[in-house]
Amino acid sequence: MTAYTPEHGDDDIRTPAALRRVLAEVRRGDHAVGHQSRPWQVSTVAAPVRDGGEVVAALSVVVPGTGSPNPGYGPAVRATARAISRCLIEDSGRTVSVGGVGADSTSKFW
Repeated sequence: MTAYTPEHGDDDIRTPAALRRVLAEVRRGDHAVGHQSRPWQVSTVAAPVRDGGEVVAALSVVVPGTGSPNPGYGPAVRATARAISRCLIEDSGRTVSVGGVGADSTSKFW
């Protein structure tokens, strides 16, 4: 059986320095955006789901397309991930202040 082996594209991360730059961008924006052209042309936006301050999951939306996803997807995915995070905290009965990078650390939840 032959496995799919993607060829390198223009946006591939090929060095540790490039990976560090991308991870720093993701931390600053509290979400990640990705593009893939093979085997299908798709774009994706993902945001962390937190339980307290710890990332326990991620929420992702994948859409067909060759360019950047609709600019509204980032805020919508982040808001939904934060709502899920609030539910995790509320379900556990804890009251803690949590927030993503750039969030007001004094506010409850976000």
